[in-house]
Amino acid sequence: MKVTFDEQEDNCWTCTAFKVAMGRPPIRLTLISDNEPDELYVSAVIKKLKQLDEFVLSACNLILENYSYEHYKGLGVPEDKLEREETPEAISSRAVLRSVWVMSEECDEFELSFALPWDEYHSYDVEFENGEPACCAVNG
Repeated sequence: MKVTFDEQEDNCWTCTAFKVAMGRPPIRLTLISDNEPDELYVSAVIKKLKQLDEFVLSACNLILENYSYEHYKGLGVPEDKLEREETPEAISSRAVLRSVWVMSEECDEFELSFALPWDEYHSYDVEFENGEPACCAVNG
């Protein structure tokens, strides 16, 4: 699969509308590299992204630590934007993947960034180390 990097800044090579999987909106895919990522690096990333559903579900375990139905309801968020069921599976059905950052050619460190319907002001960025979610930052 050919990836066209249409933005480049310092050591960040970005494809701004990467079609990651059927049924998912395009994402920003950024690879960190001193030079334009070669075919081996891109192939490793694409292979890693075949596990995307698993990564999203495990990321939602950490996103869930930053979610409470009652809290967001108390803030006045409309009911249709909330998720009553506070499980990783329910959260993953509502989370929209916006971007993936891959930090190395080994693809062992990467970040998934999500938008969530109950919080239009923040992104939920989950860092992975060795294929496991390590931390979730709420950025806005």
